[in-house]
Amino acid sequence: MYVLSKDIDHLEYEEFKVKADEYRQYLDSIKDKLSLSPKDFIFEDWYNEPNSHKCPHDSWLDRLVVSEDSESTVQIELRLLGAYHDGFITFRYSGVQYYNLARHESSIVESSHGDLRYQEFRLDSDGNVIHEFDWYNLGENGLFLIACREIEYIWEPIPEGAIPDRKAEWEAK
Repeated sequence: MYVLSKDIDHLEYEEFKVKADEYRQYLDSIKDKLSLSPKDFIFEDWYNEPNSHKCPHDSWLDRLVVSEDSESTVQIELRLLGAYHDGFITFRYSGVQYYNLARHESSIVESSHGDLRYQEFRLDSDGNVIHEFDWYNLGENGLFLIACREIEYIWEPIPEGAIPDRKAEWEAK
């Protein structure tokens, strides 16, 4: 819609700035319709500043868990290794209404999802918060789209000198 690859990759810098301004105006226009939780991070300077270690830009996918409880309520937890590899960013989506996870086929057999390149928040016609991600790897994009009632953002620093052992962590769960 505003700042995803399909919207901006073909633009010159000045045109990109216009799209980015339009997106900021859109966010301001929906601010009062958002629940408190997304407001806690979407509008913070650090969230959109790639030099901030808490910013999701250039993060790597660490873990994605989709679960459903006995009442058929869907939750999604998406954990990212921050771009500076000094912390984890976790998004917890509750009241998930729908989602779409797409990873394009690659000629490289064991390629990763790549870096989280762009992301965008929107509201759908039912008032659900849509969080859409662009992943970029070797010239190919993957897309995640999650529509939910609530989003929680968690920053978890990795102790200095520690190297995250994601495999051991995963096997322990």
